[in-house]
Amino acid sequence: MLLNHTDEKLVRMANQIATFFLSQPEDIRIEGVATHINKFWEPRMRRRFFEMVDAGAGDFLPLVLAASKKIKRPDDPASPFRSRASRKAQRLERRDRIITFSAGRGTFGDIGVRPAGRT
Repeated sequence: MLLNHTDEKLVRMANQIATFFLSQPEDIRIEGVATHINKFWEPRMRRRFFEMVDAGAGDFLPLVLAASKKIKRPDDPASPFRSRASRKAQRLERRDRIITFSAGRGTFGDIGVRPAGRT
């Protein structure tokens, strides 16, 4: 996998975070790197990070690779770190289920709300 300039910057940032945590006690290093990336990297950065890690691309330090197991994948439904688009899609899906359920009982029938899947 050929890395572009943005990918190289992502590798450099991850390695800088790991370099800082190398000065910390050993028992908090991995958790520290993962927590920092989870808190401060937006979903598209983490998505690209995992694309590179999964492909074996990038010259990541061993501490970064160890921390990657604790970093939240942005498309993981169990992750609280989902993208805004993913959260919106989930809200719309829930709303459609509620409307479908309620319309079947006649609750919203008077106001012209169509159940999901009907035209």
